[in-house]
Amino acid sequence: MILLTKYLQEHYNLLSLIHKSDVTELWLIEDALTKEHYVLKIIERKGLLYSKIAELKHKNLPKIFYVEETNATTYVVEEYLRGKNLQEYIDKHGDFDEKTVANLGIELCSCLEALHKIGRASCRERCRS
Repeated sequence: MILLTKYLQEHYNLLSLIHKSDVTELWLIEDALTKEHYVLKIIERKGLLYSKIAELKHKNLPKIFYVEETNATTYVVEEYLRGKNLQEYIDKHGDFDEKTVANLGIELCSCLEALHKIGRASCRERCRS
C-alpha cells in the first residue's frame, strides 16, 4: 500500500506504476480536478535538493510543481513528458548521425551545468531518478 501525504491524496489520483527501484517509485498520476497527468516520485530518503531544483527553469528538465518531505520520504510531483526513450527511438529510426549525437551531448551538458550550480548532489539525484 502506497502511503501518500494528505495533500497528495486530496489533489491527485494514482493511475499506474511507471518504475520501481529499491528506494524510488515513479507513478503516473492525474490531477483530481483537471485530469492532467503528472509524474509522482516517491523517494525513501529526505534531505534531497528537489526544492532547489524546482526553482530551475531549464528547457531540458521537467517542471517540478510540488515537493514535500516527511520523516523519511520525499514526494515530488513533476511534469509528465510524453515520448519515447532513446532506445525506442533508435529501434524505430536507427542510429543517430554524428551531428545529432553532438547536439544531444551539448544539451545534456547544459542541463548538467544548471544542476551542478545547485550542488553536485542535485546532479546525482536527477540523473538517478
